[in-house]
Amino acid sequence: MLTNKPNKLTHRKVWSPAELALLQRQDPKAFLLAKSHAKLTRPSQAPSLLLAHEKKLKVKRTSLKPFLMPVLGTVALALGVWLWPTNENAALAPAAASKVTPLSEPAVELSPNQQALYWTYALYDFDRLKEDFRVPAHTIVDHTHASAALQALMPSIDRPTRYIIDRYIPQGRKI
Repeated sequence: MLTNKPNKLTHRKVWSPAELALLQRQDPKAFLLAKSHAKLTRPSQAPSLLLAHEKKLKVKRTSLKPFLMPVLGTVALALGVWLWPTNENAALAPAAASKVTPLSEPAVELSPNQQALYWTYALYDFDRLKEDFRVPAHTIVDHTHASAALQALMPSIDRPTRYIIDRYIPQGRKI
């Protein structure tokens, strides 16, 4: 079925393109052998099917580059955007530290119920703390101190205040 014709110049066996296509389907090892033989011969002697196969591979290799460049550009841009605020915050940290004040103790004249609400709002609702107790916006809350102060006030507060506090405390956590 398949014929082998010797090449006149090298006296090696050369396959026609149609035979190579048939050979590729029937015997892959023989096709690879013919392909490697074509690489060793001069380009003018290489069968046209192998040249077409090499062109397809070359197109596939080069077609990755146009796809790869936008992807790499997007990844680089995303990394730049992601890293930019961290450098900005690090540069602004000394200036912002001068504006920040720690949370002060509640006024002594406040009732234990009001003091408990003060510490509850400090822990769970800072906007309400600013609104009800006139705390500055740039205030740092020490959560361990606020939790301890609220824990100490719990036995002395009434039911309505306890109800307000319980709405803020996450479920499954007790004070």
